[in-house]
Amino acid sequence: MHVNSLRVYSESSAPGEIPQFLGVNEQRLTGIFAHILIGLSVFLTGVIKLVPLPVLIGIFLYMGVVSLLGQQFVQRIALLFTSVKHQPDYSWLRSVRMRRVHLFTVIQLLSIGALFAVKHMKTISMIFPLM
Repeated sequence: MHVNSLRVYSESSAPGEIPQFLGVNEQRLTGIFAHILIGLSVFLTGVIKLVPLPVLIGIFLYMGVVSLLGQQFVQRIALLFTSVKHQPDYSWLRSVRMRRVHLFTVIQLLSIGALFAVKHMKTISMIFPLM
């Protein structure tokens, strides 16, 4: 989110032409201020207690969903349910066949499922590090 706001594009472009990406403005002030505010939050617990809990939950839910949408894994899961006609033009789809992308995504989903299964089975989870 923050990096996207620091992008620099060419200013002169014809109508309908996509502006050309020139680079990213480097600035460290935002990061410094964010970390200072995180440090000050320890001393401002009285003020933070005034913010309703549903507001905080909503903010963190929004931040989580927005960060997930930019993940390639989530994009590949969405591709499993998208018809070929409506697939977006990702650069990583140009050099790899769709069948291979789907296979890799299914393997990752099965691996995540196996991890959750091991986590919830007490007998297996105890010896899992030894396997």
